[in-house]
Amino acid sequence: MLLLNLNIRVLNKWLLCLFVFSIAFERAFPFLPGMSYPKFIGILYVTSLLCNPAYLKLLKQLQIPSIIFIFLLLFLFMNFLNGGIFEYGVGKIDTSFLLNIALVLFLLVHEKMEQYILPKSLIFFFFGYLFLVLAYYLGYYQVGIGGRVRIGAALPNSLAFFGVFAICSSFILSSIYRNRSIFTKLFQVISILMIISLVLATGSRSAFISLVLVFGVFLFCSNTNRFGFLLLGVIFIPIFFL
Repeated sequence: MLLLNLNIRVLNKWLLCLFVFSIAFERAFPFLPGMSYPKFIGILYVTSLLCNPAYLKLLKQLQIPSIIFIFLLLFLFMNFLNGGIFEYGVGKIDTSFLLNIALVLFLLVHEKMEQYILPKSLIFFFFGYLFLVLAYYLGYYQVGIGGRVRIGAALPNSLAFFGVFAICSSFILSSIYRNRSIFTKLFQVISILMIISLVLATGSRSAFISLVLVFGVFLFCSNTNRFGFLLLGVIFIPIFFL
């Protein structure tokens, strides 16, 4: 039983990493009509969690986190309490949102079973987006109106914001793994520069502003370079008005 429990934990971990990896290119490379890679792998992941006796024990003892109630209230507001419903009638309920709330609950319980498993899994989202960056540098992309780049079914804005999320993931991992080798730090810097080049190629202004804010928050919270934060703020002001 101990060996079985150990194996199922390893399976839980790798399915989570594969799930996070697939999210990065979900829209760029659809799997099947009505079924994306993350949805398919997510079903396998949740199934594997429910086969883990230790996970089921935690799930039974769990006190539902407040964030779940907040998401449920938001779901009710968007689907039932929205004023537009009285004017246009009740439309199709957003079941995907409800399933995502359930997924967040499963993820939080997994984090309780394996501490830091969620932030550590972000490295796979980072590598998943680098997969898109590599496709971009190999010429696998389309150019739309105004020269804006998109890849597959991923439109410029979603492609750009996923790049911002990938850089956020990199910064979160930096706060966890502080004693990194020079090679790892160099790889991170080069990767971030490549991601920024793709974000800029999409022409998404909102993603670019978000990217500037991400760097500003990172510099401010890291307490390593206050001057760099102030300089970035000065640069950001004219960009904001543009």
